[in-house]
Amino acid sequence: MSATPFFLDVKSKTPAGARRFKMQWTQRARHIIQFAFAAYILYMAVAHNLATEDGAVASIDALCPFGGIETLWRVQDLMNWIRAKLHLREIIVPNRLDKILRYGRFVVLAMVLYQTISTVKLWFADWDPYRTLFGLGWLFEFDLTTSWFAYAVVIVVLVSSLFIERAWCRYACPLGGIIALVGKLSFMRIRRTETGCKGCNVCETPCPVKLPVATVKTVSSDCIGCLACVQACPKHDTLDVKLAPTWLPSK
Repeated sequence: MSATPFFLDVKSKTPAGARRFKMQWTQRARHIIQFAFAAYILYMAVAHNLATEDGAVASIDALCPFGGIETLWRVQDLMNWIRAKLHLREIIVPNRLDKILRYGRFVVLAMVLYQTISTVKLWFADWDPYRTLFGLGWLFEFDLTTSWFAYAVVIVVLVSSLFIERAWCRYACPLGGIIALVGKLSFMRIRRTETGCKGCNVCETPCPVKLPVATVKTVSSDCIGCLACVQACPKHDTLDVKLAPTWLPSK
């Protein structure tokens, strides 16, 4: 008699079933980690604002001084969920414009580095939407006269993310710019086997950063590694995480 639990055995009877089961649990684990990180950030923000002694509880800057990518990511997921519930039409950015707008991350990154070096202070912290939103200053010490620009940035990020999927991460996040640059040096990337690809483009639909997965050999360094495209692909082993040295062509 097999020692494998019944539900695992059923899911794993075929290679495709085993793959789907594995991908589902990978996504669930990813979401659990994201929600846990968001909850921890909120807890620390409240504890910091309620602390009676300065420095007794670290601020959220001590947790992630360059922006909480997982936490802000969950906010954008929430905006996508709200858009779907309200049946609002998503704004689809044309491919050519999308490629141009993605350079905005590098422009913001350059500005952050220049201003930080020239002023010898964390210039980005003054209007970082993550810090403004999750620092909870707007709840405990609201001050429109000195923080109006930071609040304006948050509003722009939230509204744009309501109509354009993950607008902040795709077009303005400086951390996203760094990840894209470092990603070019990665040896592990999602690769597409052309001989097995049906050209159905199903893999591109769930991609949160709208990458052209179905037309490249190696997915670009803008990939965040969510594996949604791999999970969506109907053909086993057509999309997979493989060794992909930087000298291999991406198209």
